[in-house]
Amino acid sequence: MGLAAIVLWMTVLLFVFPFAYVAVRYFRSRSEHHKQLDEIRRKLDEKQASRPGVESYPDVLDASLVGTYPALSKAGGGYVWDEVLEYRVWCCPSNGAEDLKDGGDYYHAFASYTEALEFSNRTAGADEPLALVLQREFIDEPEPENYIHRKEERITEWPVTFLSRPRRNDRTIPDFLSPEAPPNRLDILRGLA
Repeated sequence: MGLAAIVLWMTVLLFVFPFAYVAVRYFRSRSEHHKQLDEIRRKLDEKQASRPGVESYPDVLDASLVGTYPALSKAGGGYVWDEVLEYRVWCCPSNGAEDLKDGGDYYHAFASYTEALEFSNRTAGADEPLALVLQREFIDEPEPENYIHRKEERITEWPVTFLSRPRRNDRTIPDFLSPEAPPNRLDILRGLA
């Protein structure tokens, strides 16, 4: 083997093989990354498909009372719901809504989520709809993982997506607080356990 052949083989060994090795590793990891992304997309699609559509949000308890509830209520919390009292769309002049309250925020109340969503979509400065819910009993969590069963009524505003949880029944809170509850107690509230 001549000197030129040795130099050629050394060049191949020193430059071409390492480059090929790096390229193969890059494309293999890229392929694995794409598989992971595809799996994440599939799970997101399944989750989106399992979310309730607009038509599946519950009707209000009494449409004749929509708009009569106090503007101030609790905000979120309680983990469970019994009834939807109204759907609200808050309007914020600071975000471009018409100024009807001397610069203060105000809301419009609706008897259905569909009406609230349509109003929200066509109104400048309007927030996403919220649900005003009645909780006849609820779960208080004054500190993390310290749950207390409260047997008193309260009214609170919730993001409507929380209504995808099943309505509270007689077993929901006792099962949630049970020592035999699954490790992820929220599965009980989601209707998965």
